[in-house]
Amino acid sequence: MRLKGRRFEFLEHTADSGVIAYGDSLESLLESVSVGMFSIIADVEAVKPSQSVRIEVEANDHETLLMALLRELLFQHDAHGLIFRDLKVEELGEFVDEQGGRHFKLRATAFGEPVSETEAELHGDIKAVTYHGLKVEQHADGWRAQVIFDV
Repeated sequence: MRLKGRRFEFLEHTADSGVIAYGDSLESLLESVSVGMFSIIADVEAVKPSQSVRIEVEANDHETLLMALLRELLFQHDAHGLIFRDLKVEELGEFVDEQGGRHFKLRATAFGEPVSETEAELHGDIKAVTYHGLKVEQHADGWRAQVIFDV
């Protein structure tokens, strides 16, 4: 499935749902996975981008960064009743701390609307983002991620 240049497909998993996403860069991969996650919840193409939420997360590796991002988006969905159709990565940086540890910092903006106001068809809900089967890989032709959600 393609949505505004993002690529993802649904992954069938026993009692859960998942997404396999692709991107030309790590930034586009993170954007694709985010849209894929919300596509499990609703028809995101019908969600209006009437509100935006700033997302900032840090992690030690790509998998943990993806988990932090998706968990923050799911928190915004659960706590504030928002459903997102798009994510724009504004900054993705890598830095080394005083102990020599490698870290990634992500700043992004998610665009969507309140679930109570959406005309989008709702499919179900996601309880949690899981580490089960989690992968973020860089290949010669781009990036690939796999994420399974507890639904």
